[in-house]
Amino acid sequence: MIRFEDIVQKVLEYKPDADKDLLMKAYVFAAKAHKGQTRRTGEPYLQHLLEVANILANMRLDEISIAGGLLHDVLEDTETQYSELKSLFGKEIADVVESLTKISALHLADEERQGENIRRIFHAMLEDVRVILIKMADRLHNMRTLYIFSEEDQKRIARETLDIYAPLAERLGMGEIKEELEELSFRYLEPESYFRLASLMEERRPEAENQLKKMKGKIEKLLADHGVEAEVQYRVKRLYSIWKKMKKQGVDFDHVFDILGIRIITNSIDDCYAIQGWITQRWRTIPTRYKDFIAMPKENKYQSIHVTVISEEGVNFEIQIRTREMHWIAEHGFAAHWIYKQDMKYLQKELRDRFTDFLEFQMDSKSPVKFVENLRRDLKTPMIYPITPKGKVIPLPEGSTPVDFAFQIHTDIGYRCKGAKVNGKSVPLRYQLKTWDVVEIETSPDHTPSRDWLNFVKTERARRKIKEWFAKIEKQRSIEEGKKLWSKFLKRYSPELGNALEKKPIEERIKSLNFPNMDEFCSSIGYGKVLLNSSLLEKLFPEVKVDEKSVFRKFFDLVSKKEEIGVKIDGYSDILVKIAKCCNPIKGEKIVGYITRGKGISIHSVNCPNVLNEVLEKERLIKAEWEGGAEFTYLAKIKILCKDIPGIFAKVANTVSDTNTNIRKAVAEAFPDGNAKIDLAIDVRDISHLEKILKSIKDIKGVLSVRRV
Repeated sequence: MIRFEDIVQKVLEYKPDADKDLLMKAYVFAAKAHKGQTRRTGEPYLQHLLEVANILANMRLDEISIAGGLLHDVLEDTETQYSELKSLFGKEIADVVESLTKISALHLADEERQGENIRRIFHAMLEDVRVILIKMADRLHNMRTLYIFSEEDQKRIARETLDIYAPLAERLGMGEIKEELEELSFRYLEPESYFRLASLMEERRPEAENQLKKMKGKIEKLLADHGVEAEVQYRVKRLYSIWKKMKKQGVDFDHVFDILGIRIITNSIDDCYAIQGWITQRWRTIPTRYKDFIAMPKENKYQSIHVTVISEEGVNFEIQIRTREMHWIAEHGFAAHWIYKQDMKYLQKELRDRFTDFLEFQMDSKSPVKFVENLRRDLKTPMIYPITPKGKVIPLPEGSTPVDFAFQIHTDIGYRCKGAKVNGKSVPLRYQLKTWDVVEIETSPDHTPSRDWLNFVKTERARRKIKEWFAKIEKQRSIEEGKKLWSKFLKRYSPELGNALEKKPIEERIKSLNFPNMDEFCSSIGYGKVLLNSSLLEKLFPEVKVDEKSVFRKFFDLVSKKEEIGVKIDGYSDILVKIAKCCNPIKGEKIVGYITRGKGISIHSVNCPNVLNEVLEKERLIKAEWEGGAEFTYLAKIKILCKDIPGIFAKVANTVSDTNTNIRKAVAEAFPDGNAKIDLAIDVRDISHLEKILKSIKDIKGVLSVRRV
């Protein structure tokens, strides 16, 4: 059980001039405020506060952080008011505690509450970095005592920890806390796997410890022979790390080889590289496992040389070589910079820099659930580290392309990107970059983004900027198109409209339709969101008699007639509707409408790549559904791969005809390898009709595969 005196002593060891009076005052105040309160474990609540403060002291943080840790629950769980806290401890500490309190004070559904909770943490940490550090310490101690909760709560808290807090700790470089959070989460989320691995590891531990001790001794002798001072540590990898390797590699425990780790901590970078050389000369290495994070640090500032060697006995050892400063930063990450900078403003800037891309595009997300989905995805995506020709590292999520790289450097470079060279060779813009690729972006002042980029860019920054570009272009086009259509509409409909506009200008009239100005009104016309018909005129010009038999009315009725495809559009009646050729949806599939400029509404499958990849603008998507009753036919394209044997084409054609299906087009092609391809365009009634056809074709002898395209 940790004591307050132990915490103070620990703080004084790394910060001799620490304000002991402040720490004592915070401890006494917290003890009085929480007097009589206990945790579910039965321990006094004060013990939890001491544990949190101790974790912060292990990070070697300043006394304001540790005092904040001692006081972090007084506003939420006691009668203490903000004004009292501010009066006694100052605004800085009071604001930190208030931020931590606001994070928890939510009354929403579980999923929304989680999302808003996490979002508030990010908002608060932008104001003061101590918020996230205290919250991380609080979560760590809660995970250590998770056994007191119900099984349902254990899994919920462990899942949130594994999805959010552990990856966040990794992004902040807090390796020690990240590993413990993962291990504890694994224990509650996968108890069977956890205890089975623990049992297997316990059986092998004596042998593993013996192998590690032998290797440690050999390395220490090697270092002594070269006269280099270094500390050699060893450990068996954590269970969660082993379990992840088993899952990723698809192997069992006996085939996970690199679970034994050696760490060499020395005094200088020169020593690190010298030690690496001696080790690779002494033992065989696995080249694919070599990583130099000293020359190319991770985004979270992690630095170390990783090399995997094979001992004389054929045992694999992963060896990490780093300096003492690198080791401290690797274990405590973001917080460790405090030791070397002694400046919280520096830490605040570091924090903003590390989360710039995510914060820029996600903090204003209207949905807290969507916010967490994006955060979970961003934090868990592995990072790569390509570089510019001048050697600047550009951290990007795995799968990023030269277009992502260009936008990460500067928005204008992204907009003008026309090509790229990687390691001196031209590559397609959809090429997926790798760590240490040297990337040169080729630009042109006349070049503009392509909508196709949305199909392969990885970063939220690139995706958002591309959309902004096209939204701006589309908006201007829609305004110009809308003005033309509106002008023609007024001229053709009724000569009385000109006289009406003299009495009450159109700007005043369109406000009744909730349009702030003429540009917005014309933009909606250009997009197709406002239909130019007699109904609109009656709303805008109630004093003018509408002639239903006017020439324009007849023209409008002609061009706005719906195509008979059996689709119902939400909120629209007289408007042209057609099936989109990019996906050719079929009755029975989920569909969505897309308002096109001057061409009515196109119907897309919700699984259309243009919908999924957001190539189509969300603002122009509208609800659509299939109508019951009358039957229609829909075009379906299918691709058949088969053996090139006599009569196979006739069998396919006859099989399709037997299902009462019309074949619009058929193309066959034979290949040198003895296979053939048949492309069919057929008319089907609905998705179940298509599935029946596909099954019938698949049953033909010689057919290898059949799929819809």
